[in-house]
Amino acid sequence: MVFLDGTTAKEWTWAGVRAIKLTQEELDSKKYTEGHNFKMDMQNLKQFGQRDFMDALEYIGFFQVEI
Repeated sequence: MVFLDGTTAKEWTWAGVRAIKLTQEELDSKKYTEGHNFKMDMQNLKQFGQRDFMDALEYIGFFQVEI
């Protein structure tokens, strides 16, 4: 997930957060709705400059192609 993170129209950055697979323990806990297999790894959020949107997409693996 890539989103704007800031407090004003001038003071903001892009934030990149990767999706991580839920563990079996998390799936069994019923904390997550049935059918969800991933969660956002907010512990490892990474900030990118205002002109670095493409770098943020690269960070989350947006351009990786699986065949």
